[in-house]
Amino acid sequence: MDGPTRPGGPARPANPWEDFEALAHLAPGSTHDAYSQKRLRKGLWDLGHRAPRTLARLRWVSGGVRHPNLAHLLLLRPTPPEVTVEFVEGSKDLSDYEFACPARSITFREDGPGTLRRLEVDDPAAQTLDERAREVAEEVLVRFAFREVFVPRSLAEEQRAQDGLAVPSPPFGLCSWKNLHRFVHRYGVVPYRLELLAYTHEKRDRFELDLLLNRWLEDPRAGRLPLGQRTPRSARLAAGLDRYVAKLELPVIPRRALEILFETERATPAELSQCLEVSHELARSALETLRAHGLAEIEGTPPAYRVLEEPFLTPEEWAKEHPSS
Repeated sequence: MDGPTRPGGPARPANPWEDFEALAHLAPGSTHDAYSQKRLRKGLWDLGHRAPRTLARLRWVSGGVRHPNLAHLLLLRPTPPEVTVEFVEGSKDLSDYEFACPARSITFREDGPGTLRRLEVDDPAAQTLDERAREVAEEVLVRFAFREVFVPRSLAEEQRAQDGLAVPSPPFGLCSWKNLHRFVHRYGVVPYRLELLAYTHEKRDRFELDLLLNRWLEDPRAGRLPLGQRTPRSARLAAGLDRYVAKLELPVIPRRALEILFETERATPAELSQCLEVSHELARSALETLRAHGLAEIEGTPPAYRVLEEPFLTPEEWAKEHPSS
């Protein structure tokens, strides 16, 4: 969690996950019962004590006041009109940012307009991100996607699901800051991890945020895949993929595999298993799941998987993306 807030700021809760527990109590009716609360506390404990590879600590600021975490901001009414997430105590090793965008902060407003303050190093031989790095302000459109999330479910709902009966699920998808705030208040979902997606006309930068640990996470490809395998994608195509992934319809490992494969020229199960830190069989199964859904194909020698673009674009978007086809 973050340090002390400035005078007049919100008091830091004695329970570091108190704000996250409070979000679940926004769930409608009796959805978040004792059974659901027990599940939430177990998830907070398990996920709050992991040790992922990180790039920086997160500091949340709104209206000139520091807040302990994003959950605290999500609890506020009305929606805070502008929020800045600052990346502090960040890694200085440029190799850690091989597949990421070094940045000082991102400011976002209710409907999505924002400012990404990226850091650029002019010396191509530089190995560290130091005080000579230039700050470049870039106007972006900010969207959020749930990465890992707790959905309140009562014991009665759990029993219906086990009996094969339908249990309503929140309609997950890409959302602006205002719509993220509304979504949480309507369904009482608790985000453990979020993706913050910053779009320009040409590209998209992705920031995976662990909200429980208040950390910006390192890209899983860093140090595990050669940088030369990175495949630039247009903002239009990236937005199509992001819309698809944000629905949370795929299982977790195939979903992560799709994101990695999308920004990689091609990948084998062995390469993917290193990035996702799973067994070779799990990686291969994830890739086969993508192929079964028409999202990837096998090509080349030795055989490797390549993502398909068509599923993520409408016919109109495809014509703009490939005007000569």
